[in-house]
Amino acid sequence: MTVTHSTTAPERFVVITGGPGSGRSALIERLAQAGFARTQEAGRGVIQAQRAVGGRALPWADRGLFAEAVRAVGAPGGF
Repeated sequence: MTVTHSTTAPERFVVITGGPGSGRSALIERLAQAGFARTQEAGRGVIQAQRAVGGRALPWADRGLFAEAVRAVGAPGGF
């Protein structure tokens, strides 16, 4: 796969969707390697952080706490 982009093009936002195992993460990583800006999906970041510390703010453990954590990601001094 070849990914190219213009540094003079107007700023655009793209949403990438797809089912489990469809290659979203691989595509996003490849685009980032090609120089495109990216953000991490909030839920994925919360899951990674919670798993690293043995936390309970996980969608399969405590949906309410998980939802609060995802909302807090965008707040000043967030999660």
